[in-house]
Amino acid sequence: MLRKIYQFLGKWHDLFFGVVSTTIVFVGGCYLAYYFKPIWLNRAGSLIIIIGVILAVNRIHEIYEKRFIGIFDKSNENEFIETIEKKLDRPVTPEERRDFKEMVRSELVSHLKAITTERKRVFRYFEVWLIIFGTFLNGFGDFFVCMLRSCNS
Repeated sequence: MLRKIYQFLGKWHDLFFGVVSTTIVFVGGCYLAYYFKPIWLNRAGSLIIIIGVILAVNRIHEIYEKRFIGIFDKSNENEFIETIEKKLDRPVTPEERRDFKEMVRSELVSHLKAITTERKRVFRYFEVWLIIFGTFLNGFGDFFVCMLRSCNS
């Protein structure tokens, strides 16, 4: 079940869960603030700040990059070397093997960084807006609820 959810959400799963959890906290805080005590919206703002900070600290894309590069470093490069030897029609020297592995590793790193650049940018904006929104609610949420209550009665 979780695998199907991950396949559906793809690389944006952590952003999706951030949006869903923020929405649940905000809607719950609004409900509790309007029908019980206005201070609940301030508390919801604090929880939204916490979600934003967790997303800011949780650099999942960097973890994926390091894990993928680690897999490459531990992998058996014989398949790569055999392909190169077939194209060159001669055996590869140890120096060429080392140079080839470094070249492929640097290309892999630059490719991974290019892929994750957009994701990092989107996350940065989302994290900042979550923290701004949560701080605003934390400071002024009860005042808005009080204004709404007085306007309704």
